[in-house]
Amino acid sequence: MKPQDVERTLAEFLTSLGVADAPGLSVAIAYGEEQPICGQTGRLGPSDSRPITEDTPFRIGSTTKQFTAAAALLLAQKGRLDPDASICDGLGETSQVLGEVRLRDCLTCTSGIRDELDIWLFSRGPSFMSGAEGVRRALARRSINFRPGTRFCYNNTGFALASLVIERTGPGSFETVLREKLLEPAGLADTALFANDAHLPDRCARTSLPDGDGHALASFPTEITGEGGLIATPKDLVRWNRWLRAVEDGAIFERMTAPTSLDRGGASAYGFALIREFSRGVERIHHPGGVIGGSAQLVFYPKAGCTIAVASNNGTLSAPDIADRLAERLCILPPAPPPAHTGPVGDFIEPTSGRGFSLRAGALDLHVHTLPLVERSDGSVAAESAGLGQIAFGKRGGKTFLQEHGQVRLLDKISCGPVDADASGAFVRGDVRIDIEAKEMRISAPEGETYYALTSIGADSWAAVPRSAIPLYATVQRTERGVSVSTLRNWNLAFEPIGTGT
Repeated sequence: MKPQDVERTLAEFLTSLGVADAPGLSVAIAYGEEQPICGQTGRLGPSDSRPITEDTPFRIGSTTKQFTAAAALLLAQKGRLDPDASICDGLGETSQVLGEVRLRDCLTCTSGIRDELDIWLFSRGPSFMSGAEGVRRALARRSINFRPGTRFCYNNTGFALASLVIERTGPGSFETVLREKLLEPAGLADTALFANDAHLPDRCARTSLPDGDGHALASFPTEITGEGGLIATPKDLVRWNRWLRAVEDGAIFERMTAPTSLDRGGASAYGFALIREFSRGVERIHHPGGVIGGSAQLVFYPKAGCTIAVASNNGTLSAPDIADRLAERLCILPPAPPPAHTGPVGDFIEPTSGRGFSLRAGALDLHVHTLPLVERSDGSVAAESAGLGQIAFGKRGGKTFLQEHGQVRLLDKISCGPVDADASGAFVRGDVRIDIEAKEMRISAPEGETYYALTSIGADSWAAVPRSAIPLYATVQRTERGVSVSTLRNWNLAFEPIGTGT
């Protein structure tokens, strides 16, 4: 496509969004080595009428992770750290459960460790957690999701720990390493690390959530570093993608995009913080990012030689979705297939993780949002999600199965039944308390509290849907010893009735 056609297509698309007078987004598109074509729409924030420009930086959330992984691999190539060493060795700390976790496990989301950010927001809502507190909690944990290297589970804490390991290669801070090893060599003048939203520069776009007929300011309540702390412009992200593909003759990029083999068989398309997969039959390499009220996506299509970078400060505009829609208009992606008319239907539990899956006709209902399910050639139905990867559901021998990251697991169908009156009660795990009454669940801790509506998905099983803007859905199950709570990133958190001990 000619540059003038790309520019026209982008301008028409941005106009069609109708957010010129609201928080909006910024886009950069580049083919090969050509200069990126940039476009923007909207304002810097809900109370800031200044327009977004191509030089406006945004929070990019987890798109930061690829910078952390690249820094680690560059340092490893110079012999300054070992990806196969224990994370505890790199930290100079001891831990009951982290001793077997390698740095590579942290950078490929195969560590099995608990996601402290997820637990904090789920139980305390938008209250402040320092980076040091998150690390302290990770080191003090006595349980994990699974044995390191055996499965995939998207995880923020692993990247926070990796940031500290990188920092301790010294001299200087993690921010210094990023700046000297990556940002300056790649020419990224508008990319920087800001761990705390309170310190964002004035020219940075501020994230927002819907509020009545308008938008309200949103902010990320915890400190974030290598898991999601960068701000950047889409134009810088395009430069970064080009530099990363070329540095060390492409060796770092190839290593980052190689699939991750799992010890129990199968492989994850999630490499070292880059996902190499086929979407609608087209190969792409990407990593999205999300913060409260904002999102980002950086995607490279090898066959088309096209890079698309999108950053949004409007909680109703999903950057990954925008990037896909632009790829369609640029004739890189074919139109999305229609929803499936076949496949299993019902509410299911994956027993080893405690995760609940509500399968509807043509949709995976996660209760905070739905993902379309499309038919595959083998008769199964599949969905794509940044946090779950590509997952498929099918039937075999009368049983329903889940396929994810090259591994197949049978699902248990939840038997039908009303909300059990015996579910009401008070439960505790460490410093977190759960109070359930009828169809309401309150979770409280010394630093804050959150409220969830409980929707029955079968006998002794509920979907917990947050009443706040933090989209953390959970599955709650009644057990013989209390209740078990599983989010997408923290599995089988056991809470015991108050009065029986912890």
